[in-house]
Amino acid sequence: MMDNGAEDAPRRVSVMEEGFVKTSRGIQSRIQSKRPSGLKVLRYGWPSLAVMAEVLSSEEEQPEVEAVAGKPPASKKQTEVPKEPKEVQEAKVPPNRKRPAPEPLPYGWVRKASKTKKGAYYYANILTGKTQVNRPGPRTASASGHRQRANRPERLEVSGSAPAVSEELRQRQAEHDAAAEAELEEVKRKAAERRAALKAMETAPDDEGSEESGSADDENVTGEDVTKWKQEEELREKKQAEREEKERLSWPAASELPPVPRVLQPCLDVLKDGKWVERHVLGSDKQRWTLGRAVGEVDFPMNHSTISRQHAALTRGGAGIYLVDQSVHGVQVDAQRIEKNLRVLLKNGAMIKFGASTRLYVYHEPT
Repeated sequence: MMDNGAEDAPRRVSVMEEGFVKTSRGIQSRIQSKRPSGLKVLRYGWPSLAVMAEVLSSEEEQPEVEAVAGKPPASKKQTEVPKEPKEVQEAKVPPNRKRPAPEPLPYGWVRKASKTKKGAYYYANILTGKTQVNRPGPRTASASGHRQRANRPERLEVSGSAPAVSEELRQRQAEHDAAAEAELEEVKRKAAERRAALKAMETAPDDEGSEESGSADDENVTGEDVTKWKQEEELREKKQAEREEKERLSWPAASELPPVPRVLQPCLDVLKDGKWVERHVLGSDKQRWTLGRAVGEVDFPMNHSTISRQHAALTRGGAGIYLVDQSVHGVQVDAQRIEKNLRVLLKNGAMIKFGASTRLYVYHEPT
């Protein structure tokens, strides 16, 4: 009993350790036969689990039938050892490298930001004025260079460092701008000369024609024409005199004026058809009064088509009351039209008319 228990003890231990073989003795014999030299063996003479798994995995590729203690060989399922998953080593990502600097643009090309689309750019040639969206390449530069040869007298040698090239480009751009400005001034000057010449051509025939017609009229004038012209002038002067006389007669004499109430302060008496209508008092509380058609804006409103919104003004001065004309149709004092914007001192009894109104204004001082 003791011997059988001692023999079975290693079997139970091996089965518990591996869990995938039925007979541990057969496995031990196979491992011992294939064990390489220097293989470490654990206590009780059993190899490590890793070694056992390696031996069994090699047997799977070439299975052999062995008789161990009169028992059939272990099947493939019994000798399978689960493979450990291989560790996948992550590929190391190389550090970010700086992008290589872009190649310089061909001669004459510059990169500009779009004014209409934010974040967009375009390329322009400062020598030819050409613009495009795509980055210009050698082919574009060569094509533009062929077109530029006919316009520029000599070819600029692009050599040296970048600052020298940029300085040369700036100088070239400045020369181009100066030439464009000079050309614009020349065009303006020629246009002005052309307009002056056309104007002279338009006026010259009229002057010549008037001179010719005048000379022709002088040559063709007869005594009858001179007599007719004199009669017309006399008639015109006569009508003018009659009109002035009629205007003068429309102004009544001082003796013809109706009696007015007592005057205590400077005032303007308004007469219509020889009758007293109203009085505008020029009190001492003010220094300036306005007359016109703008009701609510003037001191003395008047209603007539020839009266301006602010027709005239009366101001107080050291010598008395002054009248100032500010209208289009004028102001008359004692049948004489006064000059516009000129101060005129009013005398006691002065008669005033505004525009073509028939109303008569008489100035009175205190008595």
